[in-house]
Amino acid sequence: MDKKEAVRLIRQYMMVHHIGEYPHIKLKEAMDMAIEALRKDAVEVVRCKDCKHWIAANNGSWHMIGRTDGYCKMLMNFHDSERYMTEGEHFCSYGEMRTDEN
Repeated sequence: MDKKEAVRLIRQYMMVHHIGEYPHIKLKEAMDMAIEALRKDAVEVVRCKDCKHWIAANNGSWHMIGRTDGYCKMLMNFHDSERYMTEGEHFCSYGEMRTDEN
């Protein structure tokens, strides 16, 4: 979910539940603060499975079917053996969007 979608869902929830009207005035302030935080602090990340530095462990071999982890080429440069294994849903500061289907 991106920031715009999160803000849209919060605003929709507030409207449906009449947040901002009495007795929900304090809750509206909290929701407004959440929206403001989303706008300021949130950044989109590249998940490992979508990163150009990541190689999926599931390469089609029968003994690898069902695996969701893989190897990060960037982490291989900095860490020992198994410390470069990540799950596809993870992310890090090295993430760069993959531009091809490889």
